[in-house]
Amino acid sequence: MANGDLNYVLYIGIQMVIAAVVGLIAGSACSYFAAVASMNLGQEVRQGLFDKIQTLSFVELDKLKTSSLITRLTNDITQVQMMMNMALRMMVRAPLTAIGGIIMAYILSPKLSTIFLIAIPIITVSVLFILKKSLPLFTKVQQNIDNVNTVMRESILGVKVIKAFAIENTQKSRFIEANEELTNTSIKSQNMNLILWPMATLIMNLTVVCVLWFGGNMVNAGDLEIGKIVAFINYLLQIMGSVVMVINNKPRFIRRSRGYVPEPIHCDCLEQTSILAMGSDLKNAFAVNKGSEALVGPHIGDLENASTHKTLEWTIERYKNLFSVQPDKIIIDSHPQFFSSRLGERIGESFHLSVIPVQHHHAHIASVMAEHNLRGLVLGIAMDGTGYGPDGTIWGGEFLLCKGNQYQRLAHIHAAPLPGGEKAVSEPWRQALWYIRNYYGDDIPFVYQEWMKELPKGWEILDKALQSTMPMIQATSCGRLFDTVGALLGLGMVHSYDAQIAISLETLCGDEKGSLLAYNYDGHILDFTPTVQSIMDGVVRGECRAHLAASFHKTMAIALCETAADLMERYNISDVAMSGGVFQNRKLLEFIYRTWHIGNLYMNEAVPSNDGGLALGQLWLGNQL
Repeated sequence: MANGDLNYVLYIGIQMVIAAVVGLIAGSACSYFAAVASMNLGQEVRQGLFDKIQTLSFVELDKLKTSSLITRLTNDITQVQMMMNMALRMMVRAPLTAIGGIIMAYILSPKLSTIFLIAIPIITVSVLFILKKSLPLFTKVQQNIDNVNTVMRESILGVKVIKAFAIENTQKSRFIEANEELTNTSIKSQNMNLILWPMATLIMNLTVVCVLWFGGNMVNAGDLEIGKIVAFINYLLQIMGSVVMVINNKPRFIRRSRGYVPEPIHCDCLEQTSILAMGSDLKNAFAVNKGSEALVGPHIGDLENASTHKTLEWTIERYKNLFSVQPDKIIIDSHPQFFSSRLGERIGESFHLSVIPVQHHHAHIASVMAEHNLRGLVLGIAMDGTGYGPDGTIWGGEFLLCKGNQYQRLAHIHAAPLPGGEKAVSEPWRQALWYIRNYYGDDIPFVYQEWMKELPKGWEILDKALQSTMPMIQATSCGRLFDTVGALLGLGMVHSYDAQIAISLETLCGDEKGSLLAYNYDGHILDFTPTVQSIMDGVVRGECRAHLAASFHKTMAIALCETAADLMERYNISDVAMSGGVFQNRKLLEFIYRTWHIGNLYMNEAVPSNDGGLALGQLWLGNQL
């Protein structure tokens, strides 16, 4: 009898292993083909848009502006790619999960499976009904957004005409009407979606009750085993969850533009002093305040050419005139070479205003403090690409103790060189090569020898420099770390658009859970060097790259949460503010929310967590300086 039991266990065990392998292969294939399809879609749309731009007339080019066209070619298409990638994965996984669950449930009990004949049609009809009602509303939302922007554009471009004919009240009434209509429609559309999950949960719970009731009667009659009821309920939840598949998250802005500009953000901490905050040179958006209302400007984009420089100057002037704001002081980023900072200094000199620089990452944290009115002691976790540090190095992975306009650097991510300086930002292979040389020395594994063959021409010169004592710029950047890991996993060598490799790294994770990798923390430095080395060893061993990508995200999340917990306990802090472009990574946020276990966690909601929200933090700090 015992031998028979063992054989049965082995039989079931082999089946489970086969099922796990098939699931792994299917999941990896789904993620791979979804990534390929979404990237190809992005390529085709990007090429089509580029070709269209070439046919635009001079009038149309003047109307659209260079910065706007660049943004549409990069950030907007990236968002389309991400949406398509997630949609394809769900479209494949959800039907297969539902069909597989139905088959397994039927095998367990054909009689009990008749419950699905009632439950599935009910939930399907309910979902379709809500979608039918909500989709027209979302369409109307887009129309309302266009109406708001039309009125706003007319008001800004024609402000002199409006003032000349004294029709300010008329324009104000038009904007109020358009804005109210947008607000009401947005509320209606969101309310329809908010109904969906509670309703689906109710139907699922009622179905479980039915299974327990009828299944219990079948157990009493000897027609069914108790264990099969538990298995049946698990299949039921998989089926119903696959039919619904809803993501219920708070909004995360990539950039604050259509439909949200110039809607003010109320900040109790702001006073009557008018301040002009210049933002950053990347993803620039300035801000002014009128009393306690912060007016964050539109997304200008990266200030990398004369066109965007003129757009920034023009828009600032229009905001000052439109909202009758005359700044009393100007806040700039402490980076000495930012155009936005130099422009702020010129404006200050012209109008005899004080110009105050603030540290980049302090402003990031302050943007969260402004949104949530955090006036006490706050632990700020700022994770982004690069920012100028007061010690002359590049910051980007910071734990700051913040209160009011004061901050103290408590801990940071380990420093790593940026070979080639600014080039290392757009060419992540440079820092990746440093990690390879630093870890393996001259004994580089075959996988990374092949990897080196794909490097751009002239890489050998940099490689020799890495093996010398040549000084290099050091950076504690979390964003560069994501880029480096992506490059080491073979996701690309050079960025063709902003955050390309980091986005690919997030996408690669798919549904992988990941494993905790090694890292070091000594109370001041959070060292991810062992993490990167573990990933490289995994690549050499031929481990699943999706699993390695998910493991990196998981390790990063756990390390951030545990470091925060240590600092909160040591410094008696209960509130934590997270900001920076890295926190636009959904996979990382999912892991963080699962891991977080102490204190109150706050993040940006009204403005982007990237540099597009920086000006709000500058405003908040400027009010206290």
